[in-house]
Amino acid sequence: MPIVAGAKASNPRHAADCGRRAGVALLTLYVLFVRTRWGQHLDDIAYQGRDASATRAGRRSERLLRSVTESSLAILTLAFMLISLARRRWRLAAAVVVAIGGAILTTEVLKHIVFVRPVYPGIGGFDINSYPSGHATIGTSLGLALVMVSPQRWRWLAGIAGVLVTAAFGFGVLVTGWHRPSDVLGAYCVALGWFSVVTAVLPLNVLLNYLFLFGAFGMPALGAAGCGL
Repeated sequence: MPIVAGAKASNPRHAADCGRRAGVALLTLYVLFVRTRWGQHLDDIAYQGRDASATRAGRRSERLLRSVTESSLAILTLAFMLISLARRRWRLAAAVVVAIGGAILTTEVLKHIVFVRPVYPGIGGFDINSYPSGHATIGTSLGLALVMVSPQRWRWLAGIAGVLVTAAFGFGVLVTGWHRPSDVLGAYCVALGWFSVVTAVLPLNVLLNYLFLFGAFGMPALGAAGCGL
């Protein structure tokens, strides 16, 4: 029985393939931009090329990022669960919790335990590993969750809202100097990987809609931030 009434069943193989690609991209970005000197140098150029701490955009972004607490995250996750349960989509409610929780936990384990950032002479910024970004993972997960729990007829609108949330968090951690560009890209891979796994077992066309909208709305904003604008 479809989780979303009227929705076309997604191809589990396509979703699983998307998850594998996200995993490969996550590791590739880590090797290129964290483990190599030239990759760190490219990241550092983008990081050092802007000083947004005193700008209006920087201050607004910092307020947004600091609004994310354990309590606010729990409330938003609960809201997604309640929306799913109100629509009598029990598996969907569980899937949203698993995807959000799994993405955030994976990011924290990778950043603080698994991944190590070597120190190279002449590379500025902060020495501690910050890959992938926790806040960008949260923003992407919330955006995907919004799309996932929305009814089919409203999913296009939820997709736009979700992309804006994702872009806002990704842009925010860049302009405030909390993270490097590669940290944000790695966070996207983690979140997309987890939601791909969920989508592989649910008849939802979430990822394709979301990725299309993100390419149209999200990437230009992140590109501007990465260029130091």
